[in-house]
Amino acid sequence: MTIPATGHNYLRTVTPPTCTEQGYTTFTCVFCGDNYIGEYKAALGHKEGAGVVTVPPTTTAEGKMTYYCTICGVELRTAAIPVLGEGNWITICGVKLEYKIVNGIAILEPTEAQMKTILQNAGKDIVIDLRDYDGVDIVAAAGWFKDVDKTITIITSKGSDTVKTKTLWNNSGKDRLITVRNGKIDIKNK
Repeated sequence: MTIPATGHNYLRTVTPPTCTEQGYTTFTCVFCGDNYIGEYKAALGHKEGAGVVTVPPTTTAEGKMTYYCTICGVELRTAAIPVLGEGNWITICGVKLEYKIVNGIAILEPTEAQMKTILQNAGKDIVIDLRDYDGVDIVAAAGWFKDVDKTITIITSKGSDTVKTKTLWNNSGKDRLITVRNGKIDIKNK
């Protein structure tokens, strides 16, 4: 007597992708154990979150901002936080800037020469640490950020937020007002 073959009946086991490894599905026959892998999914890639102050700056030593992947938590990179300014001065990428304080808000109005030097001196990251204040206002000329690809992180007592310089550029000819309130950046034409 001949018993007809039942054929395979595959059970699917999905292994989801991670930031660095592709995902796939393993197919295993419930009758004979035959298996194969298919339905590959690309790795997700890391997604950088907002920076976290891992070493606070002091008036004598730089601090450190660490950026982690929001998916897997791995450390992606670090950036230096400048030495805290004394009085109403802050040093950003080697440039000393004076700022005003109005109702707990730090107001920075760098000159074009100061901003060009900051952008030239900076690596990929520019950190503006004014954590003693609830908010920050920065007045920036319209064309300062054209063809510049850097990340600016602004830290206040309410938190920190990050913006790409390409977001700050506009060709309207109007200055930009960058405000930080409750740890969030907002950009408007002035």
